[in-house]
Amino acid sequence: MDEKQKQRALNHQQALIHLLKGRIEYFFMIHQYKLNGYNIVLDINSGSIHVPDPLAYEAIRLIDESGGQKSDAEIGRELWEQFASEGVTREEIQETLSDISELRAEGKLFSEETFADRAFDLKKRNTVIKALCLLVAHTCNLNCSYCFAAQGNFHGQHGLMSFETGKRALDFLVENSGMRRNPMPDRSRRKKTKISALPLPPTAWA
Repeated sequence: MDEKQKQRALNHQQALIHLLKGRIEYFFMIHQYKLNGYNIVLDINSGSIHVPDPLAYEAIRLIDESGGQKSDAEIGRELWEQFASEGVTREEIQETLSDISELRAEGKLFSEETFADRAFDLKKRNTVIKALCLLVAHTCNLNCSYCFAAQGNFHGQHGLMSFETGKRALDFLVENSGMRRNPMPDRSRRKKTKISALPLPPTAWA
């Protein structure tokens, strides 16, 4: 993980801390990737998809990595340093930042998490566990540039879930599933479904 990725991960961790403390100032999720010659930006919270030019694509990246902490003037200076040699003018940079601000005001870019203020209310509900999804592999043997999980590590450290953690998770499921049962003849086992999204060779588990 390079320094930019580390800073981005840190910014998102800090945003989550603000959310948990009930003092959220920044909590948006942006996914950027390039595919077939297109710059693609997905605003997770609103579901909006954008296909910006290189200047706007980089501007969005800088805003996202800063956690929304940098001003337009600061972002503009960084863009000028990168694109001035390509013939981009200061007016074009300002226009790009204005367009981004307009999309943000419309709720189509850097939109806020709409369920943030409901998180603690949901935790107060007295419910039983119906399903459990385990992220057993925090890694991947592929390097897809469009991967929403940053090639499997979600901008964090690579790793595999330990046997002890997996066993405790299943015990937790059984302990908190109430009267729910898997519709099997002996009705003695809870329903467990394995969902696999990240390809790994069998040797990875050796």
